[in-house]
Amino acid sequence: MDSLQSVLNALYLLLHWRVLVCLAASIAVAVVLSQTSWAAVPQLIVLALAGGFPGLLWQARAEAGAAPVQSPTATSPGVQHAAGVMLGVFWGAASAASWPSVVLGAVVLAIAGAVWRYHATAVRSWVSAAAAWKLLRSVALAYGVCAITLQFV
Repeated sequence: MDSLQSVLNALYLLLHWRVLVCLAASIAVAVVLSQTSWAAVPQLIVLALAGGFPGLLWQARAEAGAAPVQSPTATSPGVQHAAGVMLGVFWGAASAASWPSVVLGAVVLAIAGAVWRYHATAVRSWVSAAAAWKLLRSVALAYGVCAITLQFV
């Protein structure tokens, strides 16, 4: 019964137009990138599926009104860095098909990191600018180590 409820919740989520717009845009970007020799298939799959997250944030902000919601509990820096390293390793593994896909993955990671840093420091004030830079450095290091290591394996 829980799995049926989960499927119904996912279908209900797709009824929100903001999520659909973001998913359509990310799928369109993935299709365009698939026509180049730069993108690897795992990268395209992750890009197409990850497009729903900005739509979820957009929808949640629209439903909650313009007032930002503050988190009642803070995440420790160790947990933040562990999650960042896992993200960097995951994206590095998805980008390791060829050198051009490693470069494309680094560009996408840099753009996503800049957007996250702005959102986390200026819009939401989740972390300080120094803590955001530390976290982004650990993500970039994990990405680089994983992507380059898998090039030689």
